[in-house]
Amino acid sequence: MDGTQRDRWTTGSGAWTLGVACALLCGLLVRTALAEEFRENFESQQSSWRTVSDAASSVVSAHGRVTQLARSGKRAERLLITSETTRPGFLLEHDVAPARLFSDLKASLWIRSNRPGVRVGMRLRFPNQVDPRTGRILEVDLLGAEYTEPLGWQQLECQATDRVVAQALARVRAQIARQLDGHDIDKRDAYVDQLLLVLDVEAGATELLIDDLIFGPVIPPVRKTQPEQSRRRERRRPVVIGDDRLSLEGEPFFPMILPYHGESLDALSESGINVVWIEDADDQPLLSALGQAGLSVMASVPPAAVMQASRLRYGEPAAGLLPIPDETSPILFWNVGTRIPSRAVREVGVQAELLRNADRHFIRPIVADVVGREREYSRKVDLLGTSRHIVHTTVSPLAYLELLEQKRRLALPGKPTFTWIGTEPSSATVSSRGPEATMPVVEPEQVWMQGYAALSAGCKAIGFWKYSPLNADDPGAEERRLAIELFATHVRLLQRWLAAGKVEETVPVLQGAPPATGKGLLGAESPLLSQWDRFKLEVSGDPAAKSAVSSPIRAAVIRSESGLLVLPVWYGEDGQFQPPRMTAGDLRMLVHGVDSAQAWEITTTSVRPFPLALERVAGGTEVRLSSFDQFTAILITADATSVNKLQQEIAAVRGRMAESWVKLARAKLDRVRSVHDELDESIAPRVWHARSIFSAAERYAQDAERELSRANYDHARVLSRKVLELTRVLQRKHWENAVSTLSSPVSSPHTICYSTLPDHWRLLATIGRRPGHSENLLPSGTFESVAQMSTANWHNDPAENPEIQAFAELVSYEPAEGDYCLRLVSAPVDKTIAGGPTVDDVPIRMTSPPVMLRQDQIVVFSGRVRVMSPLSGSPDGLMIYDSLKGTVAAQRWTGGAEVGTWQPFALIRRVRQDGPVTLTLELRGFGEVHVDDLQIRAIESR
Repeated sequence: MDGTQRDRWTTGSGAWTLGVACALLCGLLVRTALAEEFRENFESQQSSWRTVSDAASSVVSAHGRVTQLARSGKRAERLLITSETTRPGFLLEHDVAPARLFSDLKASLWIRSNRPGVRVGMRLRFPNQVDPRTGRILEVDLLGAEYTEPLGWQQLECQATDRVVAQALARVRAQIARQLDGHDIDKRDAYVDQLLLVLDVEAGATELLIDDLIFGPVIPPVRKTQPEQSRRRERRRPVVIGDDRLSLEGEPFFPMILPYHGESLDALSESGINVVWIEDADDQPLLSALGQAGLSVMASVPPAAVMQASRLRYGEPAAGLLPIPDETSPILFWNVGTRIPSRAVREVGVQAELLRNADRHFIRPIVADVVGREREYSRKVDLLGTSRHIVHTTVSPLAYLELLEQKRRLALPGKPTFTWIGTEPSSATVSSRGPEATMPVVEPEQVWMQGYAALSAGCKAIGFWKYSPLNADDPGAEERRLAIELFATHVRLLQRWLAAGKVEETVPVLQGAPPATGKGLLGAESPLLSQWDRFKLEVSGDPAAKSAVSSPIRAAVIRSESGLLVLPVWYGEDGQFQPPRMTAGDLRMLVHGVDSAQAWEITTTSVRPFPLALERVAGGTEVRLSSFDQFTAILITADATSVNKLQQEIAAVRGRMAESWVKLARAKLDRVRSVHDELDESIAPRVWHARSIFSAAERYAQDAERELSRANYDHARVLSRKVLELTRVLQRKHWENAVSTLSSPVSSPHTICYSTLPDHWRLLATIGRRPGHSENLLPSGTFESVAQMSTANWHNDPAENPEIQAFAELVSYEPAEGDYCLRLVSAPVDKTIAGGPTVDDVPIRMTSPPVMLRQDQIVVFSGRVRVMSPLSGSPDGLMIYDSLKGTVAAQRWTGGAEVGTWQPFALIRRVRQDGPVTLTLELRGFGEVHVDDLQIRAIESR
């Protein structure tokens, strides 16, 4: 073909194309000119907007046409939405005449509200394209303008321009590209037949007025649309959250969550948990297997949601997600993440909005575990997590309880909270230990202490944090598995009271017999003060009163419709390192509102009448317990039906639970004996009664095994707990011997738990064989000169928070050494906050200049601290830690008996590799502290 022919062919083809295009355009213009607009003036009395959210019926207190406040005409449609908490992603739908999709198609309406944020949108349907995730025709929502003028009428528009539709389809295409197998989305005959209004309902009342809706031009779709009833998906909401409670399919539900690490389905089912956390929501084989095993799922948010939210960092708009398919039905929750920092509130909000828009079928709750700004986060998510790993740290069990209670109060009223409890040593603890060091073990009693503390603080879900499979063969792994199973089963038995009840109060438990006078702790005036005033007890001069105050036991009183659940729990000092005996007798507590004398003790093997002594006293009812072992669950109720049902549930599991108790007793006894044998071979002081303790524990263990074989399940449990009590006695004695000369249990890297004590005594033996230590390698630690500190490169990193006043300076007020000491002060700008302000940011962080050390050196960090006033706002107070172990091994001061006096401290560490080390001072609470005489001394290896 020559050039002339080719030109004629091209011209002819182009002319044909241009002619067809003109004809089509003319046809479209004619149809557009003839097309009508769909209008709704809201003049009739019948409402036309539909509420889609399942929660709508509980929060829409008024919905109808009103004759006042209309923008034009006589009427407008009004909704009054009331809520105690924030409800994001509230959706309204309005049917319109089906209209073919083209760039001029536009929806507009007028809105008036007392709150901003309402957005108008339209729903596109693609009848020739099946959504591979749902098996139905593909639906895409376009969102338009946002309401920004509260209390005034504002017109909102949404137009299906080519650019907006292309962007929406690009997002969808990217998410289902794999299922399309290289094909493009079939966009033929796309149409719109619904308009949308999306808003986040704030706590309080939200009023919404709608008027003058115009949609068009309406060009009928090429093909007939499906009937509304057949195309609308049935919406389900398996988990409902409201008023600080959770329900699953209408029944009280207490989630117990376990991260998935490849365990078998049998291992997961036998663990007692009911929710498995998986990373990949698209892992359909795993989802199906878990669902068939009767286990629910919490899935991490889809990567697309994370990617879209991260675009905010660069100032880019976030796009929407495609509808989530029905095949994900085993998923009950979406997990945004754990330990989310306070700076990520906006990103979490975007992820939550994306998920709610994409998950309109199941409307699954969104879960997030956060660090700080709890109130703001609780507006974004449905189940708020606040967690703290306290095992092997200087955060005491009682401080842990108070922290959980404080964080729960920071959330919105009625917003349920949850927490992760540590079942393994933290990753920081493990990574900072050398390959030759023994790995720490979290004791079963420490798992239970955290779990019952979470219940006592009002948590409505609990996660068991771990890094390895349940069936791992690490030391203590079998005990961990059994401890989780026993606790989770106990919670499931108590579920109807824990899930539906509310913590009414947490009361102190007094230990010891009442005074011999019989007049009560405070003499003739009252057998027991209603407020149990600690100061009056201490100054009464009664030795029994003083000993009663020192009880480490607190009892949570949980009230529900079917009774009162009382949970006394032991929060003994230093129990986060090594639990003590944790048994006691003659306990008393003051409980309000007790209206039944019938009490039941609920264990994993029995529900039996409890010998509960009740006495009406001034201010309430004095409840007396004759014996106690770490924790007790007491149900006070007259509801015989609930008790009978509970007895049936326990009968179904008591055999397996008794077997688990016996296995746990044997596993722990063997481990404790093995560590004891190592200690006997070291320079550790002897525990003289060890032989008799082991002999008695062995007899109890054998008796428990015999009772199990005879099906005396409850007796087997009681005997197994005796074994655990005796092992704790021995462990605690060994641990106290090791820490008796230390300023803190974290002073040595090996005194954080019983299992690592042999390493501690070997470390001391190594130090004893080495020559003396070096001179102080940190001369600027005497704080004698600001110029000297500046020259030495001390680094001060104060929090950039306008709500906190903080500063560091040198003062001459009674220093520990020399003429000056370092003074650290922080205070809230607003001191009138109810309940006292809390600290999310670190007000002051000072880091010493680096000191170069060599591998295998042993280094001692030391100094003195004086707390001038009790530190508030944070359980951390003042933290001092070194760069070798980090914050997990920090020593803490919060104030107390030592206020106003200099307290020495020392941290012993082994250097694993050549390099710099530093010492950091962090004032995390409000108050004033002084620091002086900081030293870093190295002990050479030869």
